[in-house]
Amino acid sequence: MNTLRRACVVASIVWGLALPLATGLASPRAPESSAGYAFALAIYAAGSLICHQRAERSFHLFGVQMPVCARCAGLYVGAAVAAAIVIARAIHTLARRPPEVSSRWSIPVPTLWTARTVVVASCLPTIATLLYEWITGQMPANTIRALAGVPLGAAAVGIVASADRVGRENK
Repeated sequence: MNTLRRACVVASIVWGLALPLATGLASPRAPESSAGYAFALAIYAAGSLICHQRAERSFHLFGVQMPVCARCAGLYVGAAVAAAIVIARAIHTLARRPPEVSSRWSIPVPTLWTARTVVVASCLPTIATLLYEWITGQMPANTIRALAGVPLGAAAVGIVASADRVGRENK
């Protein structure tokens, strides 16, 4: 896997950890620190670029709204967990085989057709929650919205991590 794909995998974990950390640092109970405040401010600002941040659609930790909504939080948790699996698999593979033989930074996705199927299937829970909301006018619970996003986040990381192998197999 190339350096950019590895960076994306690692960034998934960093972002997934940064969200609750920023929420904790924004809490009134957090120790006062200009570095902590600056970190939290940066994460909330980044969150505002990618998410609506509506309070009723967001989890609240430590008495503070998270930097992203529940659905986005689910996407990022799914991505972080998948990234951790990719890294653990890479470490395990590296320990067992020489580097030139292994594809250390990938999750097995054998063909482009399968990759597309994985992406479509991973979208279905989120689509179901959106359809429910649009048809009934009621918002599903934040936990349901978050859980619906987990497969999509995991699939995104899996596809990014496997993209070099998928491309080679479809040439």
